[in-house]
Amino acid sequence: MMDLEKCWRELTERLMREDRDLCRVELLAWFDRIARKHKRRYKLLYRQFRELLPDALGLRRYDGTLAIDCGEKRICNEPALCLKAYLVCRKRWMRKVLEKLAPGTPFAMVARVVLGEADVHEECGGSPC
Repeated sequence: MMDLEKCWRELTERLMREDRDLCRVELLAWFDRIARKHKRRYKLLYRQFRELLPDALGLRRYDGTLAIDCGEKRICNEPALCLKAYLVCRKRWMRKVLEKLAPGTPFAMVARVVLGEADVHEECGGSPC
């Protein structure tokens, strides 16, 4: 548990300092990866993370409802929103859209992190743990 606690703490600190939107998405994708990896053993941690994720991504309204509709395909007309929505919704069709983003673009690079195919980029501080 100590390694998980250290990793979680470091991610939290980095996320609080990060003001670049795409780097925040990468760090939250890494959080998601760590939470999923340990979800069997630390169910409460995983549940808390999943509950707070829409807030951290700016996808929750003041009344507590999601600001996005996970079934609305137009959500992926905007790559940044599609990246965030995928972390919350995990729709197969969203994954396919993200996989088709033009290689070498900032959104495609972040998509690789979100999809679990790459580590957090050096511009965003590299992978924390």
